[in-house]
Amino acid sequence: MVLSPDPQISDQISDAEELVVENHRYHIDHATYEELGESLEFAIWNRLCWNGNCRVCSKYEDGFRPPLPVNIRSVNTLYNAVRICGRRDDFILANMTILEVVFRILLRNRNEPMHLLEIAEEIEKEWVSVLAMKSATPSIIQRLLEGNNQYHIARYVEAAE
Repeated sequence: MVLSPDPQISDQISDAEELVVENHRYHIDHATYEELGESLEFAIWNRLCWNGNCRVCSKYEDGFRPPLPVNIRSVNTLYNAVRICGRRDDFILANMTILEVVFRILLRNRNEPMHLLEIAEEIEKEWVSVLAMKSATPSIIQRLLEGNNQYHIARYVEAAE
């Protein structure tokens, strides 16, 4: 947010910023992963809990994280696993970066596009104890997501009909 000595101008800037924030939705861009030859499946696989609670994790010994099996061809299978693993208290931790937390929130939400305000609310729920030390306002989240990021989280654009 731009600070101005005139409170009315600051309020107008703040109001305009909130309007921008409310209208944009973000998602993990599968196409960018493919274009760059990166594996979204591998990125998700590395964030599963591996404690045996979900169908994917239960196939392996507790705590053992095998290499990504070739037979996992569906990101949806992994999203289903994340929905279970994502309920654990240690799925999102205070020491994670804002971008890592946003990535995990989107995974837990099956990568359904989310408004910045929804993302900020989810972060607030997860980081209740550390919000005084970390600033995760919608405008900060937006600035992080609008730049290039290693998670390929991007503004969601509706497909033309």
